[in-house]
Amino acid sequence: MSRNFALPLVCLVLLIAPVSAFGQSTPTPQELQQQVEDLRRQVEALRQEVEVLRRPQSPAPAPAPVPRPSTMAIPAPQIYGYLQSQFEDVNGNRSRFFVRRARIGVRGSLPEQFTYAAQIDATASTGLLRDAYLERTLGAAGALRFGQFKVPFGVEGYLSSSVIPTIERTFVTEEVFHERDSGLQYQTPHGPEQWAQLAVGVFNGRGRNQFGPQAHKLVVGRLQLNTPKSRPLLGGQLSVGLSGQVGESNNLTAKREEGEAFGVDAQYVRRRLTLRGEWLTGKRDGARPSGWYALGVYRLTPAVEAVLRYDTLDDDLPGTEDARRTTVGLNYYFSRLTRLMLNYEFIGGRPPESIRSGLRVRLQTLFP
Repeated sequence: MSRNFALPLVCLVLLIAPVSAFGQSTPTPQELQQQVEDLRRQVEALRQEVEVLRRPQSPAPAPAPVPRPSTMAIPAPQIYGYLQSQFEDVNGNRSRFFVRRARIGVRGSLPEQFTYAAQIDATASTGLLRDAYLERTLGAAGALRFGQFKVPFGVEGYLSSSVIPTIERTFVTEEVFHERDSGLQYQTPHGPEQWAQLAVGVFNGRGRNQFGPQAHKLVVGRLQLNTPKSRPLLGGQLSVGLSGQVGESNNLTAKREEGEAFGVDAQYVRRRLTLRGEWLTGKRDGARPSGWYALGVYRLTPAVEAVLRYDTLDDDLPGTEDARRTTVGLNYYFSRLTRLMLNYEFIGGRPPESIRSGLRVRLQTLFP
């Protein structure tokens, strides 16, 4: 109630009181004094009420926000892999059609700069698992990888069979490369402008899908030096790599005892031309096999490339002849995902497996 309403109300009360008094007997002085006191109390009460109404009112506190559950979007996993259907006639009069590999996997990213990958090979009768690891990106410092994956050794063995230009790998790669194992690896950032790349890891040493404990571990690493893409050498990019493996292990997957191994490789890429060479050696079952290969690939058209490779292997066994192979190939790319590969292999010496000169044909498709 404001003061503008209080004053008329007081006046109205003062007017009503005498009118009522004229209709009655004349009040005594004591009664008049009592009425004045009553009016004074009413006016004081009205004044206090007006003062309260005139005070500034503080706004009511805003309601506390309702807490919402924390949600962090995780990207959907990506399906990847490849299928390789193959024909070969490298066993004399016996030829065959078969599925060489059928790899399928999932990969993706997680919060806190983690990525993951897991892959199986459906053609394997046992030990389906190929890759299964988590990787933590360390920004400009590189990354840590933990799980089962290929050890960082050499070039041809480390590359996926889906990207190498020949149908089969060289004799020396099959003999020396440790392939996959379980362990922890550190790697520096890699890219076309990096002049140096390093990867080093500690592994069980028992091979793929062998998780039993053992007293010894394998330490495997590779250092690669590059000419950055922005600073070409004779119009192309040169890479030189050094690989090493130390430690003693019983590779249950390859069924062999393994020790130290070393490798040197070089690659030069210029427009349509790719040249690569690699030399490997390693301690295997008491012997020290060694070998090398030279590879040339030339892109004739955007869809066709020609391949020529020579590889050799000295198994370091008494009374045996070195294995030699010359591979002539042609690859046709239907698209970025599908290619047809034709290889003819000329075999000389004593190969590590009972194969002869012959034809291999592969149709491969990738799952993007």
